[in-house]
Amino acid sequence: MAKYLTLLVWLLISAPSAFAETFKIAIASDDDLYVAEILKLAVNAAGGDHSVEVVRIAPIAQGRALRALADGRAAYNVLYSGYSMQREQELTMVDFPLTRGLLGYRVLAVRPNAKRPLSSEALFDPQGKPVCFGSGNDWPDTAIMRLAGLCVVTAADENLWPMLMRGRFEAFPRSVIEAKSEIAMISGGEEGPPPVIDQNLLLAYKQDLFFFMPLRAKEQAKLIEDGLKKLHAEGRYDPFFYSIPIVKEALEELITHPRTVVRLETPKEFVALNQIPERYWYDFDDASSFVENMPN
Repeated sequence: MAKYLTLLVWLLISAPSAFAETFKIAIASDDDLYVAEILKLAVNAAGGDHSVEVVRIAPIAQGRALRALADGRAAYNVLYSGYSMQREQELTMVDFPLTRGLLGYRVLAVRPNAKRPLSSEALFDPQGKPVCFGSGNDWPDTAIMRLAGLCVVTAADENLWPMLMRGRFEAFPRSVIEAKSEIAMISGGEEGPPPVIDQNLLLAYKQDLFFFMPLRAKEQAKLIEDGLKKLHAEGRYDPFFYSIPIVKEALEELITHPRTVVRLETPKEFVALNQIPERYWYDFDDASSFVENMPN
């Protein structure tokens, strides 16, 4: 009997290390290292002898990186990306919005010589010339905007900025988190001065960054999700979230330049997005709802 008790104790002691997971997250830019820090916080909160490794990858097309993850050909087992129906079906999605919905606040990049100011009335005026928005061929944003009745011009990702500058559409919705850095990388060149951010209007809809893992990694994804939800429940997620430099910059943009918010409905086909509890989505429409949370 004593021998069996000794064996049981040994198994209990060794179990955490026997089931320890190594989460290898792909990072292409130093600007995105905060995502790896979120993963570390979640894994630590979940408990167990787990570890997180950062796998540096070249800035390749997101679709290629996701396919490599799904096919098991990648050196990483965790990737972060915006939601899409295809990703929901082909990968295991961790159902926790990493930027609390801030990614879905879309400021509008326009040409510096735009002929008319943007307004919410112009978007839905059937008698006038509609404002047309640029969007990627397979982006979930395209379905969201078309469901709302907006005019959308689609193209391959790499063609959208040049098309904006050539006047193929009036506005290019970009996340308030991403817009300034993307514009900073654009050279005016033959297209003239770089685009600017409209200060009158923004679109808002459910979209965010999520962790994705292979379909076979459902238990590991659940571990990350449990850790994130524990951080939220204990009030430990927000202090880190509001300290992220690009989040602070995005929120300062919303505070400094309050805009008319046009909120768009989420298609019912976006099952995973619609099932995430509202407590994990924050309302950034009104600065008074978040300004007190921002560090000095």
